[in-house]
Amino acid sequence: TIPDDNPFGADSPVYTLGHRNPKGMTWDKESGQMYLAEQGPTKNDEINIIKPGK
Repeated sequence: TIPDDNPFGADSPVYTLGHRNPKGMTWDKESGQMYLAEQGPTKNDEINIIKPGK
């Protein structure tokens, strides 16, 4: 489902850009915040706070 407040438009499946090798995603229902785990090439894995359009 594409959210009505999608920063790229209601018909675009894109919500956020610039991710490399995502491995996991979760959604905090209380805060409405999305988090994405990305695996680095050899180290430096990341947990990213997903912001619409960023």
